[in-house]
Amino acid sequence: MKTMFCLATVIAALLGVSGGSSAESAPATATATGTVIHMSPAPGLAYQTLADGSKAYCDIWQGALKTSGGQTIGFYVESAMSGTFPHLSPVDKAAVQTARTLVEARGLGKVAMTTITYSGPMVDCGYGLPEVVTAAVIKVTPRSPHKTTGRVAYISRRETIHGDGAVCASWHGSIPLDVSESRLLLFNIESPVTDGRVGARALRLVKTLAYAEHHFTSVVATVTYSGPYWACGLLFPRLVTAVSLRHRPGPPEA
Repeated sequence: MKTMFCLATVIAALLGVSGGSSAESAPATATATGTVIHMSPAPGLAYQTLADGSKAYCDIWQGALKTSGGQTIGFYVESAMSGTFPHLSPVDKAAVQTARTLVEARGLGKVAMTTITYSGPMVDCGYGLPEVVTAAVIKVTPRSPHKTTGRVAYISRRETIHGDGAVCASWHGSIPLDVSESRLLLFNIESPVTDGRVGARALRLVKTLAYAEHHFTSVVATVTYSGPYWACGLLFPRLVTAVSLRHRPGPPEA
């Protein structure tokens, strides 16, 4: 749930900025890479009362990144809001995606190295914020590959994903890990889309898994997967990198 607060009494107080102040010079832009150690999962709803008595609203997230050199950089992500309270929506969709990326990075912890681009000071809802993140890119170190053998219960149709300035194709599927199918291995296949084309390797994997799904009772698949991976603004916990099949009647392997 969003917290509603007055920017004058909270943000300005935290930053030591007096009400109505503005940045005197153009914002400086910089980048930093490290681990996101804090990121608010939901934005606070800030507002500024204008001269005509109306209110300007902003969504503001607060976070912090610790660099490999030990420096901690506090930052904000913000978006102006359109509409009338309480029916508001963020204007800057890229800022919302950046906030989601940073929330994911916080959840991944040290597995993810995040590069942020930030500018500051900037004026939002009438008050100065020292560092405002305008972009975030995650690089995840995947764990060692694993293998699982079983029957493919499901493989989805292709989904097209847009994020981080790229386009990806994605499929998801499952393999039961016991006879009752109460435990499932959930997996994905992902490929960048270049000039409208999906990678041939991903298409081969999908075709093989679809065959195994169609012949569920007689075909056993061994899938090799690793993760997590970050692509097109989404986190993929397990990406399949190889599949082999064999015909074997009988119940699914435990």
